[in-house]
Amino acid sequence: MKKILDKRRDLRFPKKQPIAIITEERVAYKGTLTDKSKWGAFVSTKKHFLVGQNLIIASLSNDNKIKEKKKAQVMRISRVGIGVKYNKGDFSLSIPYRF
Repeated sequence: MKKILDKRRDLRFPKKQPIAIITEERVAYKGTLTDKSKWGAFVSTKKHFLVGQNLIIASLSNDNKIKEKKKAQVMRISRVGIGVKYNKGDFSLSIPYRF
């Protein structure tokens, strides 16, 4: 059995968080962040986006208000969503080193 190596540069963290996906035209769509790393995320959505498209991924509070926004670019597309790369890393996901 072959071992498949994951070529991503950082660990991924499972997540289930409702988000808003905002286009450059300032149109917002609903989505769910399902997988997150320091440098990107996978977003489950029914809306079709294009590879290379610039977006803003906005986390939402319980009352659907925007809490935090990250600029991102679509890197891959699947039938259930999109993989995005953040323009700046999310360093809140760093794992502390233990010596």
